[in-house]
Amino acid sequence: MITSQGDLIGLTDLPTEFLGSVYRQETFEEIIVDDCKTLKQMVGEFESKIVENAMKQYGTSRKAASVLGISQASVLRRIKKNHQE
Repeated sequence: MITSQGDLIGLTDLPTEFLGSVYRQETFEEIIVDDCKTLKQMVGEFESKIVENAMKQYGTSRKAASVLGISQASVLRRIKKNHQE
């Protein structure tokens, strides 16, 4: 069942699994700037989250790398770095 607050059902009313890569609930407005971290640190964390989500969605580092347009080695390095932190 899909519900909507208005008369029309919009993209934001649909579960994200129906939409695939067409729509994501996360927006840049939701990113909180941490004054204790540099831009480089925050970008690194954001990249790590993207790689983590790609691994969950696609299951293999090879497929995640292909979708992200980076090498498999880059995916594996990012995963290794995340586990060390």
